[in-house]
Amino acid sequence: VGPTLFLISFAGSVIANIRFWLPDLILPFWYGISLILTIPLDIILFMVLYMLFPHGTSTWREILPGAIGAGILWELAKKAFLSFVATYISISNLVYGSLAAIIAFLLWAYISSLIFIFGAYLSVSYWELKEKQK
Repeated sequence: VGPTLFLISFAGSVIANIRFWLPDLILPFWYGISLILTIPLDIILFMVLYMLFPHGTSTWREILPGAIGAGILWELAKKAFLSFVATYISISNLVYGSLAAIIAFLLWAYISSLIFIFGAYLSVSYWELKEKQK
C-alpha cells in the first residue's frame, strides 16, 4: 500500500507542479484544473485499492463512500503536509540533515496508512448502517 500511495502522490505532485512549464495564459486556471484532476484520480486510486486488497469480495457501490472520503482527506493531507515540510522540515534540515527527510517520509507513510484505513472503515460503517435500516 505504501509504495503505491507514494507513487500516486508523486504523480499528483508532478501534475500539480506542471504549471511551471505552462505559459502564463493557462496559469490562472491551473490550480482549479489540478484540483479537478487530482481529487477524482485519488478517489479512483482508493477504489482500486479497496477492490484489490480485501480478502472477500466487494462491489463498487460498497467501496465508493470510503473511497470518496479517503480521496478528499488524502488531498487535504497532501496540501497540509506540503506546507508542513516547506516550513518545519526545511528548518530542521539544518540541524538533522538527511534524517529529517527520512522522518518526513515515515510521517507521510503513517498519515497515508491512517487515511487508507479510515476510508475502509468508513465504507464498512456506511454499509452496516444501511443494512440496519432495511
